[in-house]
Amino acid sequence: MYGYYRLPKQRYDFVVLKETLYQIMYLLLFLLSQSVIKRKTVLELLAYEESGKECIYEY
Repeated sequence: MYGYYRLPKQRYDFVVLKETLYQIMYLLLFLLSQSVIKRKTVLELLAYEESGKECIYEY
């Protein structure tokens, strides 16, 4: 962080803004991937549970 303070104010703001934007983008991508995975696994689990119950009841 100390390296940034030696830079001019505008440059520092730009670097921080760029890093913040990257962090926000990564966060959004992470959340999107998480929600997609969650939705998929929930559906898979529901399907698995239904088939599992049927299998259990068969035996």
